[in-house]
Amino acid sequence: MSLSWLVSPQLHKTTNGYYINHDNIMLAGPQDRRRLIFYFIASQTPEKITQEDHKKFVKEQTIDVDMRSGIFSFGGIFLALATLREQQMITSRITNRPILNGMFILGVGLVSAAFSYNLSKVLFEPLFVQKNQVLLELAEKYNFSVFDFALAKKEARLKQLRAELTSDSSNAAHF
Repeated sequence: MSLSWLVSPQLHKTTNGYYINHDNIMLAGPQDRRRLIFYFIASQTPEKITQEDHKKFVKEQTIDVDMRSGIFSFGGIFLALATLREQQMITSRITNRPILNGMFILGVGLVSAAFSYNLSKVLFEPLFVQKNQVLLELAEKYNFSVFDFALAKKEARLKQLRAELTSDSSNAAHF
């Protein structure tokens, strides 16, 4: 339910390990370094791990990040709707436009839901990397090095550029 096209077209730079760089890895301890490297490789270049381990990783990520983000986005909807309802009660002028008011409330609810969903993904993803035991077990199993991380970072960037060049929306501006 992410309306990232409306809120943030650059959202991919804050999720799926995109924020992980060499500075983050070198400052982390050995255990956290393995987690960060594995998380980036599993998110950006999943072909480097087995299908079973990738399914396990996606399941944990869905439970820890996406489910919490969805719950948080519903909280954002209710907060926006309650604020608008309270504002309607306070105003001295009564408007008799139920369809226009309903469309306005629906629009504000959708925008607040997208904003709160994307915000919570940004907030919950680092906690997922830091505290997930399954992620630690998989990181110990694969034991990727910093050199593997650099190669995966290059491959992920090339995938992103290929996707941007082959998509219709990015090429439409050039013709």
